[in-house]
Amino acid sequence: MKKFMHKASLLFLLLIFSCSGSGDDESQTNEYIDLFISSTTGFVGETIIFSVFDGEGNNVSTSADFYVNEVKIASNTHTFNNIGTYSVYAQLGQLTSETKTVEIMATPITFKQNVVVEDFTGTWCGWCPRVSEAVRLLKQETSDAIVIAIHNGDAMQFSQEGTIRAAFNVTGFPTALINRQERWASPQPSNVSQVTGKMSGKSYASVAMESSVSGDDLNLKVKVRMGYGYKTMKLAVYMLEDGLVYDQRNFTSYYGAADPIRDFVHDDVLRRSLTNVFGDDLPSDQVGHDKIYTRDFVYAIPPNYDKSKVKLVAFVTTGAERTIVNVRKSKLGENQDFQPLDE
Repeated sequence: MKKFMHKASLLFLLLIFSCSGSGDDESQTNEYIDLFISSTTGFVGETIIFSVFDGEGNNVSTSADFYVNEVKIASNTHTFNNIGTYSVYAQLGQLTSETKTVEIMATPITFKQNVVVEDFTGTWCGWCPRVSEAVRLLKQETSDAIVIAIHNGDAMQFSQEGTIRAAFNVTGFPTALINRQERWASPQPSNVSQVTGKMSGKSYASVAMESSVSGDDLNLKVKVRMGYGYKTMKLAVYMLEDGLVYDQRNFTSYYGAADPIRDFVHDDVLRRSLTNVFGDDLPSDQVGHDKIYTRDFVYAIPPNYDKSKVKLVAFVTTGAERTIVNVRKSKLGENQDFQPLDE
């Protein structure tokens, strides 16, 4: 009986120690620290803040040590003065956080921001003069808004207008897109500021064109300067024509409420795309911070185009994203330079 009681006592003690050991393991799993970084990307000269929280959610940054590329730094802030990818981790006593990376890029070069409005229209569209009136008001305010009139179902129809409409889910007329990013809100004549407001910022890319015409042959050089570390970019080049005269249906109160509007002058009409309508890829080795890409075009202008009223539009997008980064228009024979931010 004594032997049985002795074994039972030993078993009881083992159970107690086993349970207490299990509790210690559970508490041990709560001992960890999380590292948070104010930004995982930045530019040369930028200061980034690091924070550490323990397993109970307490901010323990003032007690922790921080390491950048295995070198201990003085505090939980660090100013990065060189381009590169940096590894960052923190230590608190015996605890070490996971390692995170910070990518530092060259300080961006900024340029003037232009804006493009694509007007999906047609002479048969009775409500389209509403956008035509808004465009007239827009041009009175600025010359930096570039309009592209993409016609449907009339004598000025662009052959790939359906492809563009489908890409941006344009199912009704009139529709006007701003930088292929948002729709110009109706009534457009009352919302001109929606377009001009886009020009108050800055762009990290600029476009410039040089062209000459010999007979019907257009020789065009398009240059793109990038002020940011873009990974991919596309360039699109369009040919437009002003002064095309066709009657226009009109269900609005604009233009004296005449319907149709006889001999309406259609400007900014998209006639040709010298590239894919969504742009051609720039070579990867020519994309990046402070790089300049140049491309030459030779195009025979159709004889029915009035060369005195033809103009060119070039714009750039960031690869798969079709949002327009910046745009430029040019008359034939014009030689342009890149546009600084303060121009």
